[in-house]
Amino acid sequence: IAGFEERVLGAEVLVAAKPVLDAVGALGIARHLADARPVVRANAAVAFGVVGGEVSTLAAALRDDAPEVRQAAARGLDLLGDVAVASIAPVLVRSLADAALRDQVAAMLGARAMPAIDDALVRGLDSDALAAPVLAHVLTRTNAVEILLDAFARETSRANAARGMLELPKGKRSRVRPVLTTARTSISASERHIALATLHALDGA
Repeated sequence: IAGFEERVLGAEVLVAAKPVLDAVGALGIARHLADARPVVRANAAVAFGVVGGEVSTLAAALRDDAPEVRQAAARGLDLLGDVAVASIAPVLVRSLADAALRDQVAAMLGARAMPAIDDALVRGLDSDALAAPVLAHVLTRTNAVEILLDAFARETSRANAARGMLELPKGKRSRVRPVLTTARTSISASERHIALATLHALDGA
């Protein structure tokens, strides 16, 4: 394929070259993912998605040192489709912390309404380091309230879920208030504290 070793090719170029890539096969393309040149690895990552390669191989490429390869791996995964994206939703959610991937991965996740993605986002709120980019994405989703309520129900993600509740549009805050009100009398001291603090902040907003 012209330019494969010289420049990062657009996904549309590699999709158009699918007959050629199919002839090479996933195994042959995978060898290029170990090439020393980032441009070759990047093109191979997209090509791997075009021919329907293994999800795990592209998931590994999301950790490549070169940002262009990580971005190409995400494009390859997107080409593999919904089932592939859902199968590694936790990996993609963690990738929201990567500035080079954040917008691209957010678009991939945002285009899909799938329980596996929602669950991965809830669990992503377990991490304080990951909470900011995860909340930024969650708040763009139509089911943001449901995701935040699921996260609030888990001790490990409760505090970050409460942060997200405070960032909800005013029209949606009424949907979390009953849960917070009930949590004021929880047997868990930490849950009571978070619920009371969140309600106080909502009342002052």
